[in-house]
Amino acid sequence: MEAAACGTPALASDSPGLRESVQDGETGFLVTHGDAHALAQRMLALAADPALVARLGRGGRAFAERLSWERAARATEAHLQRVIAQGG
Repeated sequence: MEAAACGTPALASDSPGLRESVQDGETGFLVTHGDAHALAQRMLALAADPALVARLGRGGRAFAERLSWERAARATEAHLQRVIAQGG
């Protein structure tokens, strides 16, 4: 998320948690965990294409701007209200 907020594309392992913060092809790229060749290919693609870096960076920044503590608190409260309503 820090990279996204700075407008920097991210390269990350396609694993739980990271899938939520890196939107493949929109804010950066996800590669199969442990696939060094795929990671290297994505790095080379970014190094060779400043327009791609700029597009992914803009996407990351837009994604990060939609997140806030207030929004997270509202979503948490709504979830807890649903759990209570269901007798939880």
